[in-house]
Formats: sequence, C-alpha cells, structure tokens
Amino acid sequence: MALSTNTLGILFARVDTSSDLKATIGEWLVSQRIAQMTSIISEIVNKHGGIVSKNLTGALLCTFPGADATASAAIEIQESNGDLDSTQNQAPLGIKIALNFGQMAVAAGNIAGEEINAVVQLMNSVEDGQILSTNKLTNALSDNANVSLVEKDILKASENPQGLRFYELSKAKSRRSNTAPTIPPPVPEPKKRPVKTPVKEVEVPSPPTGRLDKLVIIHDGKKHEITSSAGQITIGRAKENDIVVNKPYVSRKHVRIESVDGEFVIINTGTNGTYIRSQKTQSEVHCVKQTMIQGDSEFSPGCPLDDANALIIYCQVS
Repeated sequence: MALSTNTLGILFARVDTSSDLKATIGEWLVSQRIAQMTSIISEIVNKHGGIVSKNLTGALLCTFPGADATASAAIEIQESNGDLDSTQNQAPLGIKIALNFGQMAVAAGNIAGEEINAVVQLMNSVEDGQILSTNKLTNALSDNANVSLVEKDILKASENPQGLRFYELSKAKSRRSNTAPTIPPPVPEPKKRPVKTPVKEVEVPSPPTGRLDKLVIIHDGKKHEITSSAGQITIGRAKENDIVVNKPYVSRKHVRIESVDGEFVIINTGTNGTYIRSQKTQSEVHCVKQTMIQGDSEFSPGCPLDDANALIIYCQVS
C-alpha cells in the first residue's frame, strides 16, 4: 500500500438533532433528513474540489487541496442547511463544523495524523450552526478568502498541547478594499517677503514647521482624527479598539497612535510589529516599539506593506 504525506485542509462536519425533533416527527423522518443533508454536504465538498474521506452516520471527515476551498465549503454547507430548513418549514438540523490545515499521511483514500486528532477534539467545542477553525487554517487563507474571523478562547492549555489558537469563521459581510484614497498634494506655502519701512527692514517670521496639529487615519473609507494636544487611536482585533481588524497576524491590541511632545507617533504593542512607509521617503520601516510619523504615510499592522495579505491603513498630517 503506497503511503504519501500531503498538506491538506480538513473539514469535519457533524449533523446533530435534538430529542425534541425526534419526538415531534419521529426517528425515521429524522434519519431521512440526516441522509438528505449528508448528501448535500457531499455535493458541496465535491464542488469545491474536496474528498469525503470518512462518512459515518451524520458525520463526514473531508479533505481539500487548499485552505480557501475548505473555508468556502464550510460556509456554503451552513448556508445550505438554513435554506433547506426554510423551504421545508421544519425545525432545523444542527450542523457543527471544525476546520484544520496541515500535513497528513494518505494511503488508499484513508488519512491519519495529529491534525486529524486536533480537528476531532475541536469539534467538542463547536455549537450548532457554528464553524470553528484552528489558526493553522486561518494563517493559510489567501487575501481573497471572503471570510470574517473572531478569535475564541475555548481550550485550556492542558487540552491544547500544540498551542493552537482558534477562530469562529463566517462569511464576510462586505469585501474590504486596500485601494488608497486620493490624497491631494500639499499646497505650497507662499514665500514670505521682508516688510520694508523707512527706518529698517523687518522680515515676517515663518510659522514653526516641526510640529503638526492634526492627524487623520483613513481605513475602510472611514476617518479617525486626533490632535497634537489630545486623543489617541487604537488598532487591533479586540472589539474595544477604535479600528477593529480581523486578520490572524494582527494582535488583539496591536497599535496605538498618539501625540508625544507635539509629534505624532506609532506605538507598536503587537507581536509581529508594524510596517510604515512615508510618502516622502518611500522607505519602509519595521517598527517593534515606537516610531515618529513623518508626513503623509501608510502602514500595515503585522504584515509587510508589499505582501499580498497586507492590510494597509493611511494617515494624513496637517
């Protein structure tokens, strides 16, 4: 028997029914609905290039060649379950889905490995209608994956020997664009001319240029402002931030922007640092602690600016 090792996406789906549903329509009709839903799941898996590796009663273990296909199939399965229940006007079946990604041993259509054990254990924490994923799959998603991620703290350290992080996965409500807003060029300051008097020449002093009065942060079409005397802007995955981003490489509290001694600075508090590029110098700086904002700039928390997965945020100073 030939044995090979492949990197695959794993989807573990389980169809559950409540005791109330069995009491209402009977076990035979419940079994028919489970069989119908299992058939629909198999069709969706095949549609996204996956394979049903194991098919038990109401439980399917499936593999996919990539992370995006795994996530897309999971979302379509949950949507199809809701559509089926509404058309049949019946109490819903509960579908739980757990996702993982990694290397597995494959032989004659059978799969094995630690990644299988991890997704089976994760299933114990999934609720009806929910999709839970490990960070191994979310890290492998491309920037084109139309998903939304919310981090979940669901396992104790003793139950999580691999040190995995977990996310609830759902379909993104809207696509976000990294297209830069149009930033008008700065208006040149008129040249000051000395004021002449019959007695002496007096030169009108220019205003100080080292200090900036206002900073505007632009993300997802929205503007956030702070001044040199008050305010701050926080960015990260946690809901209490001023700007909330759902990217696996962004920390819960990743960036704080504020004024220090009259200068606007980026203070990095995230694990992967923050990448900043000034429009004036066009040089990229990897900030791991604190750096000053030098004029109109763009920055990306946790990911280099030129990376395809970068989430780019813009700032204007005046």
